[in-house]
Amino acid sequence: MDWLLIAVGIYLLIGVVLLVWSIKTSEWGVLFLHIPLTLFILLGWPLMFRSIVNEAFENYMRWELKRKIEKENKR
Repeated sequence: MDWLLIAVGIYLLIGVVLLVWSIKTSEWGVLFLHIPLTLFILLGWPLMFRSIVNEAFENYMRWELKRKIEKENKR
């Protein structure tokens, strides 16, 4: 049972860190002080990371495809 409380604590701590980071670094950070957006960051941060990873992977695949096309055109 203790490990569950520790896991929930770490999960919420990461959410709080991301909330503070988004408030401090963004011009629109004040919007995150609204309750629904705050809850989204505190509880939904894994979804944000998943979105960022998917976008980075898509950009990498586009770059790789572009590189292969340029390589074939040089031949």
